[in-house]
Amino acid sequence: MESRVTHLDSSSLDHELRETFWKQLQSVFPDSRFEDELKVVLDTLIFVCASKYIPMNGSTSTYGSRLSGTLFKARRRTLYLITILSGYARKKLSHLLFSTNGHPLSQKCYRVLKILYDLFDFYNISLFLSSSQGTGKKYLSPLHRILNVESVSDITNPSTYYQETMMGATEYQNRQLLWNAILELFNNTLLTSSRFYLTNGSKQKEVVRSSNKDVCHECQNFPCNPYRISCCHNYYCYICSLKVLKRGECPVCKESNNLKFTPLY
Repeated sequence: MESRVTHLDSSSLDHELRETFWKQLQSVFPDSRFEDELKVVLDTLIFVCASKYIPMNGSTSTYGSRLSGTLFKARRRTLYLITILSGYARKKLSHLLFSTNGHPLSQKCYRVLKILYDLFDFYNISLFLSSSQGTGKKYLSPLHRILNVESVSDITNPSTYYQETMMGATEYQNRQLLWNAILELFNNTLLTSSRFYLTNGSKQKEVVRSSNKDVCHECQNFPCNPYRISCCHNYYCYICSLKVLKRGECPVCKESNNLKFTPLY
């Protein structure tokens, strides 16, 4: 099924690419008077190098769209106007109107237009999120809709990078769940088993009150998200450490001044 997430990810990937190069350029020109001009020149170079027009279907691909397997149904100059020039022009217009020489009527008109644009943007993204496969065109912004720049899936040359990345992330999450289940099994069975502790009550208490990393000195179980107390360097669960701090006294050495906990890892 065609996913709307891929269309949003294509814009995010393009934005991340531009921001990465812009941070590098800022380190060379940290306090430039022409910061906006430098940024639009850099974004233009990135767009020229990373975008490609496909005459066969009249679409343009960018760095992000190729990775996510999407296309924009427009020529490069139209997409350049939307992604690069529109932001620069909007920023310059705002600076011009709200400078010391700005006319109050012009400023008011600009605010009204901005509110209308934001409402249109909300309406557009609502349509985008509510659309399903094969029902209606998909536009990422009001400018995309006004200029009829539709975001479509690249059926002729689908990218496997995005799908493989999503599968890798899902596999990683499954491994994390399995690992957590194994730890929980050890916590509930092996580590709390009487075989690991002395049966004598007084001796068991003495062992528990030692600086053993495998025992929380509040709940006597394996410490979950372990923290070490500053006074006697014993270990506690995160929740148990909060209880000790609230009580204001170490249950081992009875210290009550400047109790602090530090994470074990």
